Amino acid sequence: MAPGPRSRGAYHRPRGPGTRLLRTGVQKLKDATPDGVLLGSGKLATELDRLDLIDEYKLLVHPRIAGHGPTLYESGLPSTRRLELISAKPLRSGAVAMHCRRAR
Repeated sequence: MAPGPRSRGAYHRPRGPGTRLLRTGVQKLKDATPDGVLLGSGKLATELDRLDLIDEYKLLVHPRIAGHGPTLYESGLPSTRRLELISAKPLRSGAVAMHCRRAR
Protein backbone atom coordinates (compact mmCIF):
# COMPACT_ATOMS: atom_id res chain seq x y z
CA MET A 1 0.00 0.00 0.00
CA ALA A 2 1.14 3.53 -0.67
CA PRO A 3 2.24 5.49 2.39
CA GLY A 4 0.60 8.73 3.32
CA PRO A 5 -2.11 10.26 5.45
CA ARG A 6 -5.74 9.49 4.80
CA SER A 7 -8.89 10.94 6.25
CA ARG A 8 -11.74 8.72 7.28
CA GLY A 9 -14.14 11.45 8.35
CA ALA A 10 -16.52 10.30 11.09
CA TYR A 11 -16.00 6.61 10.30
CA HIS A 12 -14.49 4.54 13.07
CA ARG A 13 -12.55 1.37 12.31
CA PRO A 14 -14.16 -1.86 13.48
CA ARG A 15 -12.59 -3.20 16.66
CA GLY A 16 -12.60 -6.39 18.64
CA PRO A 17 -10.72 -9.68 18.87
CA GLY A 18 -12.13 -11.01 15.59
CA THR A 19 -11.10 -7.86 13.74
CA ARG A 20 -7.46 -8.17 14.79
CA LEU A 21 -7.43 -11.87 13.87
CA LEU A 22 -8.91 -11.14 10.43
CA ARG A 23 -6.49 -8.26 9.81
CA THR A 24 -3.47 -10.38 10.85
CA GLY A 25 -4.59 -13.39 8.79
CA VAL A 26 -5.23 -11.33 5.67
CA GLN A 27 -1.88 -9.55 6.02
CA LYS A 28 -0.09 -12.93 6.24
CA LEU A 29 -1.97 -14.11 3.13
CA LYS A 30 -1.04 -10.91 1.25
CA ASP A 31 2.62 -11.30 2.26
CA ALA A 32 2.64 -14.95 1.14
CA THR A 33 0.99 -14.28 -2.24
CA PRO A 34 2.66 -11.28 -3.92
CA ASP A 35 0.59 -11.81 -7.10
CA GLY A 36 -2.57 -11.09 -5.12
CA VAL A 37 -5.65 -12.81 -3.83
CA LEU A 38 -8.92 -12.92 -5.76
CA LEU A 39 -12.17 -12.60 -3.80
CA GLY A 40 -15.58 -13.55 -5.09
CA SER A 41 -17.75 -12.74 -2.09
CA GLY A 42 -19.34 -9.32 -1.84
CA LYS A 43 -19.81 -9.71 1.91
CA LEU A 44 -16.16 -10.64 2.47
CA ALA A 45 -14.99 -7.85 0.14
CA THR A 46 -17.10 -5.36 2.12
CA GLU A 47 -15.54 -6.37 5.42
CA LEU A 48 -12.00 -6.37 4.02
CA ASP A 49 -12.58 -2.93 2.50
CA ARG A 50 -13.92 -1.61 5.82
CA LEU A 51 -10.67 -2.82 7.42
CA ASP A 52 -8.64 -1.07 4.67
CA LEU A 53 -7.17 -4.39 3.48
CA ILE A 54 -7.94 -4.13 -0.26
CA ASP A 55 -5.15 -2.55 -2.31
CA GLU A 56 -6.35 -3.24 -5.86
CA TYR A 57 -9.53 -4.19 -7.69
CA LYS A 58 -9.93 -6.20 -10.87
CA LEU A 59 -13.41 -5.56 -12.22
CA LEU A 60 -15.26 -6.88 -15.24
CA VAL A 61 -17.77 -4.25 -16.35
CA HIS A 62 -20.57 -5.34 -18.69
CA PRO A 63 -22.46 -2.74 -20.76
CA ARG A 64 -25.82 -3.47 -19.11
CA ILE A 65 -27.97 -1.92 -16.42
CA ALA A 66 -29.67 -4.66 -14.44
CA GLY A 67 -31.89 -2.43 -12.33
CA HIS A 68 -32.02 -5.06 -9.58
CA GLY A 69 -30.02 -7.81 -7.95
CA PRO A 70 -26.90 -7.92 -5.81
CA THR A 71 -24.26 -5.21 -5.81
CA LEU A 72 -20.57 -5.45 -4.98
CA TYR A 73 -21.11 -3.83 -1.58
CA GLU A 74 -24.71 -4.60 -0.63
CA SER A 75 -24.48 -3.12 2.88
CA GLY A 76 -22.62 -0.05 1.65
CA LEU A 77 -19.33 1.51 2.71
CA PRO A 78 -18.71 4.29 5.21
CA SER A 79 -17.30 6.59 2.51
CA THR A 80 -16.56 6.83 -1.20
CA ARG A 81 -13.53 4.92 -2.46
CA ARG A 82 -11.43 6.79 -5.01
CA LEU A 83 -9.69 4.48 -7.48
CA GLU A 84 -6.82 5.02 -9.91
CA LEU A 85 -7.12 3.20 -13.21
CA ILE A 86 -4.09 1.00 -13.90
CA SER A 87 -5.42 -0.58 -17.09
CA ALA A 88 -8.59 -1.17 -19.06
CA LYS A 89 -9.01 -3.78 -21.77
CA PRO A 90 -12.14 -3.93 -23.94
CA LEU A 91 -13.23 -7.51 -24.64
CA ARG A 92 -15.01 -8.91 -27.71
CA SER A 93 -18.16 -9.42 -25.63
CA GLY A 94 -18.40 -5.66 -25.07
CA ALA A 95 -17.31 -5.94 -21.44
CA VAL A 96 -14.27 -4.06 -20.15
CA ALA A 97 -11.69 -5.68 -17.86
CA MET A 98 -10.49 -2.97 -15.48
CA HIS A 99 -7.56 -3.03 -13.05
CA CYS A 100 -7.67 -0.27 -10.43
CA ARG A 101 -5.89 0.54 -7.19
CA ARG A 102 -7.04 2.57 -4.21
CA ALA A 103 -6.09 6.22 -4.51
CA ARG A 104 -4.36 7.29 -1.30
